[in-house]
Amino acid sequence: MKTLQKAGGFAALYQAATYLAGMVFFLGIINYPGIFSPVEEEK
Repeated sequence: MKTLQKAGGFAALYQAATYLAGMVFFLGIINYPGIFSPVEEEK
C-alpha cells in the first residue's frame, strides 16, 4: 500500500504542475492580447 500512496502522491504533484504550466501557457502566450484592457490598447 505504501508504494501505491507514493505513486498517487507523485501523480497528484505531476497533475498540479501540469495544470499550472497550462494556465501560464494559455494566459501568457495564447491569450496575450486579452491581458491588456481595451483602454490601454487605445493609447
